[in-house]
Amino acid sequence: PRRKSLPPVGDLAFAVVWAYLPFLYTALFAKTMVSSGNTLSWAGAKIAQLLCFCGIVHFLFLTDLIGYRFGRGIINSEQEGAHNLERLCWRFAILLPIYQESMTGE
Repeated sequence: PRRKSLPPVGDLAFAVVWAYLPFLYTALFAKTMVSSGNTLSWAGAKIAQLLCFCGIVHFLFLTDLIGYRFGRGIINSEQEGAHNLERLCWRFAILLPIYQESMTGE
């Protein structure tokens, strides 16, 4: 007799991670955007807020433009540009808190 097939663990992990990760990064960018106005100089705050806004818009609206071969199974003709934007936003997410802490002297 045939066994009942279970969903692959990799697909389940992919779905769980991508259900929460964009939300977490959007929350991080929102927190950084709000706190940058209080802790950085005017010019530094405006740069940080602009980068945070770019990250928020990307993770809320544009992250689905990337056509990964695995998981989503979609093909997007503009996926290279979307993937480069995603990489840029990931770098913002890593560098902004470091920048903010180094500028405040904490």
